[in-house]
Amino acid sequence: MEAYINMRGCFLNGALHWTDMNSTNTGTTIRSFDFAQEKFRFFSLIKHKGCSMGTGVGTTGDRLFFHTSCIDHLNHPAGFTIWVMMEYGVDQSWTILAKIRLEIFPPYVIRLKPISIMEEDDEVLMESSKGDLILYIPEQDICRIVLNTPARNAQVVLYVETLVLPVIGSG
Repeated sequence: MEAYINMRGCFLNGALHWTDMNSTNTGTTIRSFDFAQEKFRFFSLIKHKGCSMGTGVGTTGDRLFFHTSCIDHLNHPAGFTIWVMMEYGVDQSWTILAKIRLEIFPPYVIRLKPISIMEEDDEVLMESSKGDLILYIPEQDICRIVLNTPARNAQVVLYVETLVLPVIGSG
């Protein structure tokens, strides 16, 4: 199975974060660029043996999270793991939030990407490779489709309400 790395970054604490392109089958380094200090930062290697199908980063509230899609010893999809950095900037605070087994994925879903983590109950809203919205409920150890998108290759975009108006055009 060919490995992929999610090249989308996320913005948190004034810095842009992304996964290192040189991630290996044994771990991934997260890099960031702090815009105020104009400095790059490297977080420690997150070890995740056998999870080379894909990696990515995101934010939930004021926390950074990291996810991997894992493969089994036969190189088949096996599941999905999400780590959360409980204290920003402290490498030792990475904690596994969820290990989601492939057996509980909805039918025909192989890849998932977290979108949001509900901090009060650790439920995870994810986007499938088809564009469906999937909710993982850890208390029941189930995944269920909450929005089935009929369009192929649909993409979810998060909307954050703001009072700032975007600048459109060149003027």
